[in-house]
Amino acid sequence: MTIERDSKTTLLIIGSILIIGVVTIFILQQQRPDSIAEERSAEAEAHFSYTYLTLNEQPFRFTEQTAEWFVVTSWASWCPDCAVQLQTLHALAALLSSSDTQFVAVNRGENPGTIQQYLKIVTPELLQSDLVVLKDPADYWYRNYEGRTMPETIIMNSAGVVREHIRRPIGEEELKALLAALANEG
Repeated sequence: MTIERDSKTTLLIIGSILIIGVVTIFILQQQRPDSIAEERSAEAEAHFSYTYLTLNEQPFRFTEQTAEWFVVTSWASWCPDCAVQLQTLHALAALLSSSDTQFVAVNRGENPGTIQQYLKIVTPELLQSDLVVLKDPADYWYRNYEGRTMPETIIMNSAGVVREHIRRPIGEEELKALLAALANEG
């Protein structure tokens, strides 16, 4: 009888520990989104207030733009898929020029001569485009948005909250569909 009672007590204790563990995990999961949102807001503010330079040496800050959405692609001249991605962004920037979406291409740390030469050869239409091309000699954008591959495209709202982070080339139709879905979400 003592052994049976000890077994029941042991099972009761183990069961109680498991229930407490599950409840604790549930509570922590419920609190997690708020802390992540707070981190993103502080992080987004730092990135949005950073001053980049356009190809014409004009300062560019996301905080000073009026767009509701930003589509930002990081690229470099040595990236084989970046030329097609830049052409996709250029086409969408022209197509959606009257929308509340701003298309931005951030170069990954290359010197201005390399950037200009690449664009003149590969995508000369970008030099006269609605697409904003930014220089980022310190590779600030890529490092701070945890870049891992090339090209990468980030879609964020006007508050700087990243809504999509695409770590591969993305086609025009897929990007349009993503933007439409995000706009419908609000």
